[in-house]
Amino acid sequence: MPPLLENRVRPIQQMRGGSAGRELASKVHTELKRIGGIKPPREFVLTDRAAVGLGSVFMHLGAEVNWHELFHDLIDDFSVDALANRQREAASQVGLPNKLLTNSLS
Repeated sequence: MPPLLENRVRPIQQMRGGSAGRELASKVHTELKRIGGIKPPREFVLTDRAAVGLGSVFMHLGAEVNWHELFHDLIDDFSVDALANRQREAASQVGLPNKLLTNSLS
């Protein structure tokens, strides 16, 4: 988890060569053959191909990001009380009885 713990800009992908990716793909392929394969949902295939394509573009452009800062921007305004209120409201809307709700968040 160093990318989240270290407050510094780093390349989108640390490894510049493709050998690590090829090695990982080979291991995955071997394991999939061993277990008889899988049939992922079509949505996964589309999303995965898009992610690989975008990752490749970002690597070629030399894109960099500060993952630590990005993560903290996402969680800085997190509120346990606000989460508990949203969960209570959602439970109420679907008719869950109050006795099923825990007070561990509030």
